[in-house]
Amino acid sequence: MKETIKRQLEQLKQDIEATIGHEIQTPKDYDLLSEAIFQQTKENIGRSTLMRLWGYVKYNGQPSQSTLDVLAHFLGYADWEAYTHAVTPAQQSQNQESASHWKRRIMWIIPVMLLVIGVGYWVYQHANTRQNDSSYILHQGQQFATCDEYLRLFGLIDIKELPFYQVHPHYPHIILWGPEYHHPDWLNDGNPDSLMPTITERWQPDTIPELVELYNADLYYNGRRHNDIRLTFMKSLTDTTYTFLGAYRFSLTLSDTTHIVWERVAEDVDLAHLDYLEQLRN
Repeated sequence: MKETIKRQLEQLKQDIEATIGHEIQTPKDYDLLSEAIFQQTKENIGRSTLMRLWGYVKYNGQPSQSTLDVLAHFLGYADWEAYTHAVTPAQQSQNQESASHWKRRIMWIIPVMLLVIGVGYWVYQHANTRQNDSSYILHQGQQFATCDEYLRLFGLIDIKELPFYQVHPHYPHIILWGPEYHHPDWLNDGNPDSLMPTITERWQPDTIPELVELYNADLYYNGRRHNDIRLTFMKSLTDTTYTFLGAYRFSLTLSDTTHIVWERVAEDVDLAHLDYLEQLRN
């Protein structure tokens, strides 16, 4: 039974790669596949789930039924059961033999291809190490030249509106936050000597006090309700650089209707395994 499931999953991956027209090899490929699945099925499968299925990330378990159903939908089938009935063991064997025959025939081309594209590929890979390395970890204190630079790590490019506050494209409860310390209209206070273990957020423009009070109360109740995790890149006061401070959550004990306090719950963040951040929410 396990061997049958294994063959079915291998066939599933081959069919998906044939559908999109190329093999799934790099973290960016998984991002693009996740987006393609959502565009076609309006159902989400995160990059980390796809990485586990393809074996890019070590994982000994089996994909969930819901994941298999979505992937079957992507291939045009009603569900996983319909897909497995359509792809018989004989067809699987025939496809595998065909693929093996094709690989043998082009094997002699590989050294020539590597010689031609090797140098260019090496340069490209090293220029994009941070974006393409699945084990890449954001470290507290890491600096970025601009807001756009760190947003690219999450697949967000050319963001024109609110670049300092963006929802992660695959995780609705993860906010990419770029506050400015002691902003003119926002307090954004804390202890900079220890890289802001907490950040106090309070709207305090020079306007009607009653309006300020109502707005801060609204922020407080929205914060409690949404219970987001914020990956925080604080903007420097002296230039356009941003420093990664860690992952923060809403403090239930320190916040009230006059202000919100965000408390750091992780100093480093693994970009290939963002699922675990769900466990850090209140």
